Amino acid sequence: MSKIKPTILISVVPLLLFFSVGAFIYTGTPSFCQSCHEMSSLHTTWQHSSHARLNCLSCHSEPGTIGEIKTHLAGLEQVYKHFTNLYIKPIKAEVTNDVCLDCHKGIENKNTVGDIVMVHGRHLRKEVKCTGCHALVVHKDTKLLVKSPSEVDCIQCHSQKDVSIECITCHKKAPVLGRTRG
Repeated sequence: MSKIKPTILISVVPLLLFFSVGAFIYTGTPSFCQSCHEMSSLHTTWQHSSHARLNCLSCHSEPGTIGEIKTHLAGLEQVYKHFTNLYIKPIKAEVTNDVCLDCHKGIENKNTVGDIVMVHGRHLRKEVKCTGCHALVVHKDTKLLVKSPSEVDCIQCHSQKDVSIECITCHKKAPVLGRTRG
């Protein structure tokens, strides 16, 4: 059996590393993700969202290198499902609170949003998912993209959790009923 010449090894190993790292980086980009037809509408809404400056893995992988590696490995299963047409429609992905809090540091201390009392820390301690209230931030019909949940969403959730839905629970000043804002 012949030995591999050291010069070939010295040439090939860096090339393999270069292409492996390049593939690793490219497979985390929006252009790669939208190359699957199932993702094209999600890519379009992302482009019009407040998160358009971020790549897909910023939200769809746990923070850090280990989280990104795990996501790439899970991506192999997604590629298999794509080519075998075994994916579930519509495609859903889990975004954990840790991922949101990695960028939105200190949000747990933010207690008001405009004239609304919104104690983020209380919601986080009760394990309310960020996406439970902010699901429409990135991937929804571009006409429906919003930053915050609607009053109806808040009331519905509060009612299900047996939390007060009195106006003063959330509003610094009780709204005047029957008046429209102008």
